[in-house]
Amino acid sequence: MGSLKPITLHKYKHGQNFLLCKMHLMETQHGTREQWFQSGKGWGTLFFMLLTVWSIPTNAQPPSWSIEPSNFQYNVNITAIFLLNDAVNEDTSNILGAFVHNEVRGVSRLMYSGGGWRYFLTVYSNALSGDTVMFQMYVARLDSILVINEQLCFFSDSLYGDPGNPELFHSSTLPEQDSLFLQLQTGWNLVALPYTMSSYEKASVFPTSSSDAFSYLNGYQPKTTLKNGEGYWLKFDADSSGEAQTILLQGYPRSKDAIRVTSGWNIVGSISESISTAHAVSQGTTITTPFYGFHSGYQQADSILPGNSYWVKVSQDGTIVLSSTTTLKQVTSQER
Repeated sequence: MGSLKPITLHKYKHGQNFLLCKMHLMETQHGTREQWFQSGKGWGTLFFMLLTVWSIPTNAQPPSWSIEPSNFQYNVNITAIFLLNDAVNEDTSNILGAFVHNEVRGVSRLMYSGGGWRYFLTVYSNALSGDTVMFQMYVARLDSILVINEQLCFFSDSLYGDPGNPELFHSSTLPEQDSLFLQLQTGWNLVALPYTMSSYEKASVFPTSSSDAFSYLNGYQPKTTLKNGEGYWLKFDADSSGEAQTILLQGYPRSKDAIRVTSGWNIVGSISESISTAHAVSQGTTITTPFYGFHSGYQQADSILPGNSYWVKVSQDGTIVLSSTTTLKQVTSQER
């Protein structure tokens, strides 16, 4: 038998009454699990249980979280903001989800109201009280789902937060950063950003380059701020010893990118893992040529390598999806 150990509770009062919610964990040889909780009576109070565990992110495309409110009898409403590493994150592409036993019980996107950006989340249940609600946030910038530290003890018809005094949802874990030493050639190179970067300024990412960064969209365009998915021409001089430079790229892994392309030739970037060019998936267009890299001249590429970019021609405007775990229909060379 395991021993019961209480988790520290942080109590938030709303008005004179409050809802008491305790959760104990039992540690067994099979791991830690919820053992019991107890709810008292009252209205309008939120107890968040701040667990002393790290949130575990997973690389993911935007989740298809959805809920049918007519399937439930009761609800509570939450107005909240999201803090990532204690900094307010107001990315309107983020998605907030509420879950009970891994079942979606509410979904919200960021909305502007009351002088600021807020999540207005309705959480549903068929139990008048007692459900333990957990939260997850899809963070678009990281293309990852993060577990939120706070949890809610459900009590029907309660209101938690308002636009002027929102509840605070926290997550403090980011995916582990990855890094790549990119071997360059002296002169012009076709490069790309395979990671989600802390800075996208060309001068920060490629400080030793000796030229502007040039993307291609019906002609060359100089860029000072770079993007994932795009490819760039950049020139690098030899280092102090006369050798070709090697540079360090570091950031959060990107296992998938959907790259917009236009009719004709395009320079497309790369993701954080090597993939076969045969696994590049075209959507709304057709890939009409092989992929071509540049290493002392143009060469047909069999693989799309992290940090490199490639010329490719398409039949019309559309999207090329690069994914290390794609489940989409693959476009083979015969279909091209």
